[in-house]
Amino acid sequence: MRTAAQKITARGDARRGLRRLQQEQHRGWHFTAELYAIGGEIATKDGSTWKAAFNSDKGKQVLHQLHDMR
Repeated sequence: MRTAAQKITARGDARRGLRRLQQEQHRGWHFTAELYAIGGEIATKDGSTWKAAFNSDKGKQVLHQLHDMR
């Protein structure tokens, strides 16, 4: 997908190879879906308490990928 997006963008006719929904609160859902797709977690349960888990190595991987593809 990344290779195809780069080729489309490289055409130079103002098209972008990748566009994502960027309205209201939708950006977080893209991150969440991609994090789950690679086996990451948004939150984990530690006893009776939920803790944020999106700032893991997998979470950083997704953010870097989203940034690079943007």
